[in-house]
Amino acid sequence: STLHVVGVCVNRIGTEWTLAHGRTLNFNVALTPDGGYVVIATDITERKQAEQELAEKEAHLRVALDNMPGGMLLADREGKFIIFNAEYGALHEYPDGLLEIGGTVVDTVRFQAERGDYGPGDTDELIEQVRAPYEHGETVNYERTITTGRTLFFSVAPTPEGGYVTIVTDITERKRSEKVLAEKEALLRLALDNMPGGLVVHDREFNYVVVNDWIKNFFGAPAGLMDAGQPTEGLLRFLADQGVYGPGNTDDLVKQRLDQITKPQDTVSEITMPDGRILQLRRQPLDDGGNAVVFVDITEIKQAEKAVSDQLKFVEALVDTLPNPVFVKDAGLRYTILNRAFQDVFGIAPEQHIGQTVMDIDYLSLPLRRELRDEDRQLIRTGGTRYAETTRRYADGKDHDVLYWQTRFELSDGEIGGLVGLLVDVSEQKNLERELAESREQFHSLANSLQVALSSMS
Repeated sequence: STLHVVGVCVNRIGTEWTLAHGRTLNFNVALTPDGGYVVIATDITERKQAEQELAEKEAHLRVALDNMPGGMLLADREGKFIIFNAEYGALHEYPDGLLEIGGTVVDTVRFQAERGDYGPGDTDELIEQVRAPYEHGETVNYERTITTGRTLFFSVAPTPEGGYVTIVTDITERKRSEKVLAEKEALLRLALDNMPGGLVVHDREFNYVVVNDWIKNFFGAPAGLMDAGQPTEGLLRFLADQGVYGPGNTDDLVKQRLDQITKPQDTVSEITMPDGRILQLRRQPLDDGGNAVVFVDITEIKQAEKAVSDQLKFVEALVDTLPNPVFVKDAGLRYTILNRAFQDVFGIAPEQHIGQTVMDIDYLSLPLRRELRDEDRQLIRTGGTRYAETTRRYADGKDHDVLYWQTRFELSDGEIGGLVGLLVDVSEQKNLERELAESREQFHSLANSLQVALSSMS
């Protein structure tokens, strides 16, 4: 057995004694006037077991508190500290000794007020403002950035006894990340709203995730119709009612469009607005089942293309009226125009050579094609004009004397446009020249003969 002496006085002795069978007794021994003593024994086994269990629970609680990911403080109704963990003081960066059992919230709040954690102002007024939420007996959640730069999140809840428990979490990194994310989102939104076109991102349910202002303004959509979370069907129905998809039942038109945009494939399409503006849509499916659509106003491009097409048709019609073969090659030396005379003279169809180079034509010999290719390349590089007299075999099977003319032309912006050429059949002229030369020779021969004859007569 173990005997524990727990107290001694002049007339009384108190001891605890744990017996072999495990029970613990408390002995109070009092002296009598005649020199004897009185012993009172009390069984305190259950109390000692309860104290041990409480000590173990307190040890477990302390381990839990010291290892929890945040700070914790328990105070009574008077604002005195009952229990707290080391992290609570560390997060607030309190000096040693400020946070103690039995200390009060006023001490810590005053320290923080004087340090500047609550901003400028009278210290006592700041203390009252900070303490107010704790005295209302309500759950309170708030954030505060202290002067050290740390941002803390507080969750304060009342206890049944009138005190309160405070849980503090360090959210400094989260707040920094949120700030960086917010800045990036602001830049992204600025870029989206100022891009020269529209951007729409749908989720897998085809609700809007991202929509920039450009496309909202282009469609003139009612407020809220294209906000994040709204279904795409709302805009499709609005556009169908505006006649963008042509005549027909609105439900059928909307269903057709939904069927198109829900197909998991890249698509490029165009829609013409009632006012004549033309919009190009480039849709790309996303890995999460949604899709991204880029919108570009191609009205001016279409108008320019039409103007160029109309001008090209006019030039082709004008060139077709010329009696001589005319051709045009682009900067890559591919044929872009072959007039009707060219086709008739050489017996070819334009589709046989439009888009091809001189090396692709089959009515000229290979050495001649190579020679023309080299000449074309030189003319594209240096510019200028080339004249030549040559012989070409026409569709009639005869060789014709041809005057060949070719020059480089430039576009309005100064870029090289290509080459334009003209062939003139001078066969008749050459025949006349040959006949004239023969007549001259005959004349000279006859004149010489006549002169000889006259001379002999004299």
